[in-house]
Amino acid sequence: MRAIALVDGEHYPPVTRWALEVARSRGVEVVVALVVGGIEKLLPGDLPDVGVPVRSVADDRAEGLRVAIAEWRPEVVLDLSDEPVLGYRERMELASVSLVLGVSYEGADFRFDPPLAEPAPLGVPVLAVYGTGKRTGKTAIAGEVARRAARRDLAPIVIAMGRGGPPAPQVAEAGSVTLDSLIALVQAGEHAASDYLEDALTTGVTTIGARRAAGGLAGAPYATNMVEAVAI
Repeated sequence: MRAIALVDGEHYPPVTRWALEVARSRGVEVVVALVVGGIEKLLPGDLPDVGVPVRSVADDRAEGLRVAIAEWRPEVVLDLSDEPVLGYRERMELASVSLVLGVSYEGADFRFDPPLAEPAPLGVPVLAVYGTGKRTGKTAIAGEVARRAARRDLAPIVIAMGRGGPPAPQVAEAGSVTLDSLIALVQAGEHAASDYLEDALTTGVTTIGARRAAGGLAGAPYATNMVEAVAI
């Protein structure tokens, strides 16, 4: 497995070299090591000899990792740093850079994989409002995008993946969701406040409801029927 390693000057260079040898014995081919900090423990202008090409990205870790991924095309970023150089916040920033570029991010006792596989081609333009965290306005943004698209006669369809979504994907045709229809759903014992119904009511466009359960640190749900909803 082709990898970029993240290392630091806090580690004694022979220890870092040893860690890279351990990685190699586990089938990981480190093609370059990025020094992400701790350079105050190194000689000025000097980089540690760890047995692979070394590059310092301590001045701008995120951009340095982005450039290195584009150049070296790894399958995984191997985090061999530690606190105080990479704390939780710094580590999550670098993991986010890696994941958004489609590269897994792995450390001593954790691994993040890109949450989304390449979607099946739908033959129409697709815009995702996704991955911004909870209560940040995804439904409002998606609704405004849908309304603007409808005003331009683009016939948009909103697919909503929510924690209150239906067990099988459901279609709400444009104009079919009214107060009376929602009351009827409640009287039938069904969930009438699912995101796709809210989207249909506030935008007037066709929507498809999907469900998901839980959410991981990299944004992937534990279970979802979104793929089936997209297939509709």
